[in-house]
Amino acid sequence: MLTVPDSVASEEAIVFGTNVRLVGIATAPSPGTMNRERTGVILLNAGVVHRVGPSRLYVTLARRLAQRGFTVLRFDHSGIGDSQPRDDQLTFDQSSVNETVDAMNWLAAERQCARFVLIGLCSGTLTAFRAAQIDSRITSLVLLTALLLDPSTVPEEVVAEAADRRIARSYLVEKAVSARAWRKVLAGAIDYRKAWRVIRRLVLGRIRPAPVAPGNVELIAQMHGLLQRGVSMQFIYAEPTTVLEWFRMTIEPQLPQLRRQGRIDVALVKQADHTFTRIRHQTQVIDRVSEWLTPCT
Repeated sequence: MLTVPDSVASEEAIVFGTNVRLVGIATAPSPGTMNRERTGVILLNAGVVHRVGPSRLYVTLARRLAQRGFTVLRFDHSGIGDSQPRDDQLTFDQSSVNETVDAMNWLAAERQCARFVLIGLCSGTLTAFRAAQIDSRITSLVLLTALLLDPSTVPEEVVAEAADRRIARSYLVEKAVSARAWRKVLAGAIDYRKAWRVIRRLVLGRIRPAPVAPGNVELIAQMHGLLQRGVSMQFIYAEPTTVLEWFRMTIEPQLPQLRRQGRIDVALVKQADHTFTRIRHQTQVIDRVSEWLTPCT
């Protein structure tokens, strides 16, 4: 057992898993905090970044949530960090969900957790979303920079439109007063005609929704189902980013109907990169997640 010097929480390295040796760090609730010990929070790998998270975001977030009374587990999926690779034929899409369920089962058996919050960043959001479809113990999702579809299934025209909107919005929001940025435009380094057309659409509100595709329809239906089941969802995006523009094209138009089904929130972190690597941006993310989770559990 390791006592964390910068907080009153305690941390323990653990090994668990049904068919593979998975390694994680369990952070216990701080003594004297409000009793939230029956709620387990699980932090899911952001791509191939191991359990500390980008720039140690997960370490700091786990300790903050433990100070709020939560039991927190951050672990490595198989083949990442200290966890063993799998020797079966499961795809990562399948194994990551199975391993998330293994993590919940460990917290239920060893820490008596009865309900769970899944927090994912980047690709971890898709794992969290998929796990919530199959396990009713999950009561809340925190989705950081979420693309809730397999990237290979997103139509090229949607990706192109989202990228154009990100570039245009960056000029509209960040670079409007940047002499260097506008010198690039005047020098022809940027397709200013295209950028201006997209900026004009953004200013006038003439934004293009994503094409109605089976994947989008299924995604919205799955979100409705989770909200009706009582699963709350918090989305946090960096702005401007291409993934945020995808969200604005696909999910944002459905938000009024989704909010009638249950608790859902969207927050933006201005001028951050998509993994929130700067300390000031991480602070905003951690504050928002802590505030979101504390009253709803």
